[in-house]
Amino acid sequence: MLMSTPKLVALRLYNITLGRFEICTRLLRKALVWRYVKTKAPGSRYSPTSKFFDMSELGGDWRGRAAPRRSGSGAGEGR
Repeated sequence: MLMSTPKLVALRLYNITLGRFEICTRLLRKALVWRYVKTKAPGSRYSPTSKFFDMSELGGDWRGRAAPRRSGSGAGEGR
């Protein structure tokens, strides 16, 4: 969704009038989530990481590997 001048003006007017009431802000939030998140197909949702790598490029056992552990308790190290 690109922000145009009429949309910005409408949002500002909403913020200074109805946006001060909690019920109105919750209704607007639910409406926007429904409009821009729930109604989209799962493949069309934007994800910046999906543009750079594919899960198959991570290797076969990427789920089973954990970060290497450091020796020591971690408290007071580096002082």
